[in-house]
Amino acid sequence: MAILDEIYDATASGNYKNVVLLVQKAIEEKIPVQDIINKSLSKAMIDVGDKFGSGELYMPDMLLAAKAMKEAMNILKPLIKDDENVTERGTIVIGTVKGDLHD
Repeated sequence: MAILDEIYDATASGNYKNVVLLVQKAIEEKIPVQDIINKSLSKAMIDVGDKFGSGELYMPDMLLAAKAMKEAMNILKPLIKDDENVTERGTIVIGTVKGDLHD
């Protein structure tokens, strides 16, 4: 599934406009939402986080990747709610101090 690799690359590079187009294409190709999230989006964000942690990437790179992930999830969230194969396990609440930047 080359499109999942393309979504990964676009997310990792912060190309949010391309991520939106690729996610829509993946949906049209009937690629499962869970695969798009787990094999592309989440994987890209884990790798971006690792590279940020090792100093290979900087905060702006990470923020662009996060924006790409957010744009993709805006498309995928309604599909997750409609998917009978997805069960809710609970709610997780995460927070930070307003205006504080963590590295």
